[in-house]
Amino acid sequence: MSTIALTPLDLALAANLLAINAAICWGFGLRLERSIALAAARMVVQLALIGLVLKFIFAQTSPVWTLALVLVMAAAAGVEVVTRQHRRLKGWQALGLSSATLLFIGVAITSLGVGRHHRA
Repeated sequence: MSTIALTPLDLALAANLLAINAAICWGFGLRLERSIALAAARMVVQLALIGLVLKFIFAQTSPVWTLALVLVMAAAAGVEVVTRQHRRLKGWQALGLSSATLLFIGVAITSLGVGRHHRA
C-alpha cells in the first residue's frame, strides 16, 4: 500500500475552491464569507489534529489502540447523529443505537473493501 503525497499545488487548488465559494457568496450578497472562513480554519485544525492522532495510532503495534480509536470515533459519530435529529429519541438508547449502527456499517464496509482487495 502506498501513500499519496499532497503537493503545495494540491493544497492551493483546495484553498481556491473555498475562496471561489466565498466570492460567489459575496457576489450574491449572502453574507456567508465569515462562516466559510471559520469553517475552513476549523477544518484545517481538525484535520491536523486527527492526522497527529492517526499517526500515533498507526505507529502502535497493539490492536488495542486501534480498537480504542474506533470506539471513540463511533461514539463521537453517534453523538453527532443524535444531536442533529429534529425529532430526537430520549436517553442513552438513542446514542447507543446510533453509535452501534455506525460502527456496524463501518466494520461491514471496511471488511468488504479489505476482503475484496485481497481476493483480486
